[in-house]
Amino acid sequence: MEIKFYKISDDRRKVFKTLNASTLVKTATGDIKSDCSIMDPIIEMSFDIALLQCNYMYIEDFGRYYHITNIETGAQRLFIHAHVDVLQTYSREIVELTCVIERQQDPTKCDLYLTDKAFKSENRHIISIRKFSGSFHKDRASYVLTTGGKS
Repeated sequence: MEIKFYKISDDRRKVFKTLNASTLVKTATGDIKSDCSIMDPIIEMSFDIALLQCNYMYIEDFGRYYHITNIETGAQRLFIHAHVDVLQTYSREIVELTCVIERQQDPTKCDLYLTDKAFKSENRHIISIRKFSGSFHKDRASYVLTTGGKS
């Protein structure tokens, strides 16, 4: 199977990684080591010194992106251990979601109706005393709003 190997410096929490010609190190073929998971594959391939600097890969047959977690060498072979990067793999679906975001990096986009102890807010009291200037009518219903508290 064909595998694209990258050397990236993006944060693991970033949805879209920088995957272009400048970060692509090599495209090579490898085989899955028997009895391994599609989420945590172990790829066996012939030794290539260029692959030792890589930290990211894409396996087209699986349609998934992976962080390389370990590289073992032995007898002119490489055993590349990886873990799926769900953010890059499902980036299109993530971006197209419509949802309520609990925490936002930009404070101007915060939803003040959601309780968030990390978001600093301020509570101010406004006291206003107003005299009633109208009158009540016997023929119509009237409402009186009163609030109380210390001033």
